[in-house]
Amino acid sequence: MVKELGANFLRLAHYPHNDYAFRLCDSLGIIVQTEVPWVNVCGAKAKQLYFNNIQHQMKEMVTNLFNHPSIAFWGMWNELDTWGNSNEFQGEFDPDKVLYQTKKLYKMAKHLDPYRFIGFTDDSRLAREGYPMLAGDFCSQNIYFGWYYTPNDFSTIVSEMEKVKGKWKGPVNVSEYGVGNNPFCHVWDQDEAVRDQDNDSRHYEEYANKFHEA
Repeated sequence: MVKELGANFLRLAHYPHNDYAFRLCDSLGIIVQTEVPWVNVCGAKAKQLYFNNIQHQMKEMVTNLFNHPSIAFWGMWNELDTWGNSNEFQGEFDPDKVLYQTKKLYKMAKHLDPYRFIGFTDDSRLAREGYPMLAGDFCSQNIYFGWYYTPNDFSTIVSEMEKVKGKWKGPVNVSEYGVGNNPFCHVWDQDEAVRDQDNDSRHYEEYANKFHEA
């Protein structure tokens, strides 16, 4: 499917996939970003054992997959943000911990592989405290304008990414985007193909078409 789309880059998230997937990408000439499963949670009450486990997984990922020529990007985390943290897990979101532990993880990964790019995937447009100063060679952004944000308005994706480029010292990319799309959910009248956040049961294919055509 990736080749049929004419694409040459694939983010395999949010954890290292089976080796078969990387062998396929090697053979098809697809550039890969793969990452460890540090997802959403970094709270004020997080214990060092939590971060030791993340570092161990990074070491395993890099050493096990090092010889795959398709891999160009190692990812350290995905969407460490306020909404993913609560007292139920590790307490309130702690951006200082994110900065400190990301720096440690980056340094370790760079020691294991000084040749590839190492970065992270954010969803805040680097809006959290200190995020423009995060350690990393690249900054990916999960950006869902037209769906979770600004429904029915697709004009803000480019301007928001321009803001990220203004904050970040290196390359940036869009790692996730899109809208809900049910191929069995249709309307005859294109004007009725809208995003209704109060009724999330209708994911019109026509709405998705308008999103991509924009």
